[in-house]
Amino acid sequence: MSGPRPPQAAELAARKAALRATMRAARARAAVAFDAKAFAGHAETVCAYLRASLEACSGGAIATYLSVGAEFPTGLLNARLRAEGIPLRVPCWDPAREAYFWGGLTDALIPGPHGIPQPRDPAPADEAGIAIALVPGLAFAPLPDGSRFARLGHGGGVYDRLLARLGEANPMSRAIGLCFDAQIVGSLPRGGHDRDVGQLITEDAFGQGDPILEGLAAGGRAIRLRHAP
Repeated sequence: MSGPRPPQAAELAARKAALRATMRAARARAAVAFDAKAFAGHAETVCAYLRASLEACSGGAIATYLSVGAEFPTGLLNARLRAEGIPLRVPCWDPAREAYFWGGLTDALIPGPHGIPQPRDPAPADEAGIAIALVPGLAFAPLPDGSRFARLGHGGGVYDRLLARLGEANPMSRAIGLCFDAQIVGSLPRGGHDRDVGQLITEDAFGQGDPILEGLAAGGRAIRLRHAP
């Protein structure tokens, strides 16, 4: 049996819990206001960015997720990436280990144990071959150096563990957060096991500039950057 949390850990957990309640409401409002038709044009730029990012990594697979509820929608992005022949991986539940792993995305899906769709017969993917991981979250905030973003999840640590394993398997992999503009905040409480992301993609913008975005802009793409309030 575990003992009581140290005061610092208990305070951090309380701050995160309070913020999660606020950000769930903000995300729900943003999901209701989401304009799928307006997003379609931006999705083309997002896919171009992801393709260029894969090329910069010398190819590989993209780990994504199958959105549910008020999560940032991935249906259109996943469909376009698959149509281009890019292999996709999604979180799958391993009941024997009671943990998630990334498996290959297939057409045959079933409800997972936590209400999340997953392939009917998932097989673990080679994590070393995953070049990019698209991850959801409740909130994101720029870190002090301005080059990365802190992430606040639901509290289960699923993506913290997935990203930690991915970083060990492929140190060159890139984690990219998907969220609505309303989910970007000025700062987040963070613990030692919290994993951050290198880029954000919102419904109409990117979180920061980088050489790949600059190259797309030079080629005529309309690139919008969104920063925290």
